[in-house]
Amino acid sequence: MFYLQGHYRSPLPWSDTSLVEALAMLARLMEALEVGLSLPGEGDADATARELGPEACSLLDLARAFPAALAASLRDDFNTAAGLGHAFELARALNRFANLKAAKKRGGPVARVAVQALYALQPLGLLKATPEAFQTEVKAKRLAALGVTAEAVEAMVAERLEARSARDWARADALRDDLAGQGIVVMDRADGGCDWRVRLISAP
Repeated sequence: MFYLQGHYRSPLPWSDTSLVEALAMLARLMEALEVGLSLPGEGDADATARELGPEACSLLDLARAFPAALAASLRDDFNTAAGLGHAFELARALNRFANLKAAKKRGGPVARVAVQALYALQPLGLLKATPEAFQTEVKAKRLAALGVTAEAVEAMVAERLEARSARDWARADALRDDLAGQGIVVMDRADGGCDWRVRLISAP
């Protein structure tokens, strides 16, 4: 991702955060895949899009156009930066669609078309891992860089869940803040559980 974000004829600016910023960009695409794969529902994508409205139809059109747009960018002097621009546009559209109430109930057919379109990036070496495998690798590598262990994070997450169960909101909030200070983002689930991830530098 670090190399692909710029044109191969142009110099690439380097800093101590360059690779983490590139990782954050990759994470945005991976998270869009994860969201798309999580949406439920079966059936025909076109029929589902018509039922769900303009946002769904727009996503479907963008997804179907993406492989050709990517190929055109690569034919234009291997302009990977332009190709990634199309990819992030599609990822943003998929995330917006996934936030719709109706999409959360039956948006799967439309989302899966977008997911398959994003897989057109695989020949460039991107999105070859599953979102789960990607997050596992990010945790293993970034936690070491942060000087934090997974065991310590899991213990604090478990303590926070206990505090929430006891309705000790102040303690739960304090633990969340402590984790955030260590670079850990806690995401509460509707079923009462939670997931956690390593915070990455925000990419534009």
